Amino acid sequence: MNYSQMEKVNSRERILEAAAIRIRKAGLDSLTGASLADELGLAPEVIDNCFPSRAALTEAATERALLDGELQIDERIGFEKDPTVAEIVDAYFHPDHIANPELGCGLCALAGDVRRANAEIQSLVTRHLRDNAALLAQAAGGDPAAHAWSLGALSALVGAVTLARAVNDPALTQSILEETRKLIAPKD
Repeated sequence: MNYSQMEKVNSRERILEAAAIRIRKAGLDSLTGASLADELGLAPEVIDNCFPSRAALTEAATERALLDGELQIDERIGFEKDPTVAEIVDAYFHPDHIANPELGCGLCALAGDVRRANAEIQSLVTRHLRDNAALLAQAAGGDPAAHAWSLGALSALVGAVTLARAVNDPALTQSILEETRKLIAPKD
């Protein structure tokens, strides 16, 4: 790989990282090539060379945000481990995840935005939602009932994180998380 190709790969990674943070913080509509180029101190052409359209940039940023979220879950519960439901809930409800949506999982940060997104972004979110639900189902025993339960449990987790971030009352935030935890992992 020559210097120019390496530079393009590095630029693409910087752009994706910043774009994933931006959409988790301010939503899908906040992402424009020009504003991102300005934030990164790049010429707009650099972004254009890496991503042929705004849609391509947004799709790649969404995928990165979703992958980052899965990585955070894995880091919090431990790689190569079969987590319990309680450990998954703890990962979602971790104080850093609640306090820093721009660094948290894409599923929680983008759930409200994605309904207005294109089919490609909705497909990405659908795939990641299924993957996350499968992790919960496996933790709950892996049988058909656990798979059915996992969609409701994941919906409750994402909803609780979203609402906990939306309110400005710390006691209410804590209550949302505690009551949802009781619904999803009552034994723990």
